[in-house]
Amino acid sequence: MRGMLIWITAVATILGFALGPAIVEGLRGEAGPEEAPQVGEAPEVRMAMLHYGPIEDAGWTYQGYVAAQKLAETFAWLAVEEVEDALSQGGDAVIRRYADAGYDLIFTHGWGSDLLPAIASAYPDIVFMCGGAHGRLAPNVGTYYGRTHEARFLAGMVAGRMTESGLIGYAPSYPLPRVIAGINAFARGVAATNPEATVEIAWVNEWYDPVREAEAISDLIARGCDVVTHDSDSFSCAEAAEEGGALYIASHAQDMSTYSPSVYLTALDWNWLPLFTDVVLAVRDGTWESDADEGWWYGLPEGCVTLAPMSNLVPEAVRQEVDARRDEILRGEFVVFPGLTDEELWQVETFEPNVVSNLAED
Repeated sequence: MRGMLIWITAVATILGFALGPAIVEGLRGEAGPEEAPQVGEAPEVRMAMLHYGPIEDAGWTYQGYVAAQKLAETFAWLAVEEVEDALSQGGDAVIRRYADAGYDLIFTHGWGSDLLPAIASAYPDIVFMCGGAHGRLAPNVGTYYGRTHEARFLAGMVAGRMTESGLIGYAPSYPLPRVIAGINAFARGVAATNPEATVEIAWVNEWYDPVREAEAISDLIARGCDVVTHDSDSFSCAEAAEEGGALYIASHAQDMSTYSPSVYLTALDWNWLPLFTDVVLAVRDGTWESDADEGWWYGLPEGCVTLAPMSNLVPEAVRQEVDARRDEILRGEFVVFPGLTDEELWQVETFEPNVVSNLAED
């Protein structure tokens, strides 16, 4: 496995000792289920968390990993096994191994929408959850994601206030509707505090590729962007911003000041625990069937996707302005995309006027 294996194994070992029923062997690269540990009574629910990327991304995958481990710590009746890089380890075959082993709940965290409907039909008694998708994919396949547009709007407000050049860089993953909706939310936040600023785009066309992510950030800085952000997974964006001297807003992550100590402003902070908790309780209590019709799409009110505390680089007046708008969102007094339904938000294909992107060139 990769060079970070020692770090992952150490973390997994510590957490495995502390959390008792949590199963962490899958993190060591074994893309197959282990026997549930004999700790007291047998677990009522066996859950597999199959991650898209590596745990050390410090972003999407890491946050999912942390939440799943906290679940195991919270509920003695739950056994959790996690596998990183599950898609690259076989995808379809990895899902089927856990299904064949009789797991009650299988998450594909950030992948699998094209695979799960066909797989799930062969395992009607197992609940599958697809992260990053929308709508019910099959009778026993639910979906979940975060209302990132709320926190991204707030991040855009920070960027608009902090830029001096009027050029703000954004390195998105793929030109998918939910990604474009996130860009637009950020751009609306920028326009709210700096109507003259533009959001420049450099597409990465990967969810996790540290080299390409860093290259995209460096390209944006070379274009004159003095504030940069992204929606990809690795911490290489933070390192590139630090090296290039551009102020940085992290995405799909947490506080990234460790990797960008002199330029870090804030981040979209993912906390999957409230959402994962509701899903496992629904499976255990037998309410998943009805709950899945609406899906799980959590944002600021549920504490799933929030804006991380702003660094000391952000003036107090800006903090207060952003916090006031956050409170308006929480009270239901401000909506980022008024008039758009949830379904329409998942179909966005056009950009806000202050977004500069040429998909053909990028």
